[in-house]
Amino acid sequence: MTSSNDPLAQLAQSLTGDYNQYAYDQHQAGIAHCQQRIAHVPEVTELVLTPRVRRLAVVMAVMFFAFGLMSLAGEKARFMGPVMWLVSLAFVLSYWQHRDAGKRVLLRLTRTHLWFCGLEAPVALRDITQAHIRDGKMMRIHLTLREGAGLPRITNRKGAIMPGATLKRRSGATELRLVAYGFEFDGQVLDAEQLMGMLLAYCDAAQAQAELQSLTAGQAHRR
Repeated sequence: MTSSNDPLAQLAQSLTGDYNQYAYDQHQAGIAHCQQRIAHVPEVTELVLTPRVRRLAVVMAVMFFAFGLMSLAGEKARFMGPVMWLVSLAFVLSYWQHRDAGKRVLLRLTRTHLWFCGLEAPVALRDITQAHIRDGKMMRIHLTLREGAGLPRITNRKGAIMPGATLKRRSGATELRLVAYGFEFDGQVLDAEQLMGMLLAYCDAAQAQAELQSLTAGQAHRR
């Protein structure tokens, strides 16, 4: 029978208490770290289509109208005049379609999901395994989604230089491509590096949210 004054029993009890305290401290540190990562980004960030797209629509409309006029001067290219004017008309229509550029939300990021104007439903950030953004006249966001991820229906609006989304399947995974003339936040047009940094920060927050749920669930189970 072990005495309560047994040094070995007291040592074991002390070590057990120290281990439990260490495990608790580590657990609380993990929770605090997750909370810091989540708090690093706002609950919601909304990006709008830059109003500069309207200026582009005007420039393209005038340019194609002028091409149509110039084509009338040549016998062989005369038939191209009406074609150029139709293209010019398409850009005039695009100018009207973009009348709310700078106001209507184009891309919305939360701590768990990403939503784009061409998608019927948001995409879970934890389903994104790779991201790549290409800058140019049109900003192109390529997102690789894990196999089995929920895929929203595409609801693109028709028209020239309109934002759009497409889904491409590649060897089991799916690539979601988002295209727009430019993303603007707080009056600033974002470049590819700035947009990628914002996207990665929200993806990390989504991962931290999942880790926090797991840690808090484990804590409740131990109680």
